[in-house]
Amino acid sequence: MAIKTANDLATRVAGLMNLLRPGETLSQRDASTIRDAWSETNAWLRADGVSWFPDDEIPIECFRKICWIVAVEVSQEFGALPIVLNAISQPDAQSAKDWIVMELRRVGSNGALEEPLEGIFM
Repeated sequence: MAIKTANDLATRVAGLMNLLRPGETLSQRDASTIRDAWSETNAWLRADGVSWFPDDEIPIECFRKICWIVAVEVSQEFGALPIVLNAISQPDAQSAKDWIVMELRRVGSNGALEEPLEGIFM
């Protein structure tokens, strides 16, 4: 399974929020803020049964949606919430998160991912 890292995610999220100009690199402080938000987001996604992967092994099939949900989570801190909500055509942060979680569940339910099987085998 192809994966992306938390550093890949931080760079992509910064781009979604228009924090970087071409050729610029993300500051350590901003990268850390985004990675911390991802860690917290992944914890509640795991608790809700949406995620099963570690913070630094994001399946490529989920990467885009994961970037959007993290962008929603941190965009207020960076003053970019209107940019993010406009980009995904959602009226507010909670609606955006609900929509993205639904999309992540759909990706997993289509068998597109190598999700671990749970159950009793006889």
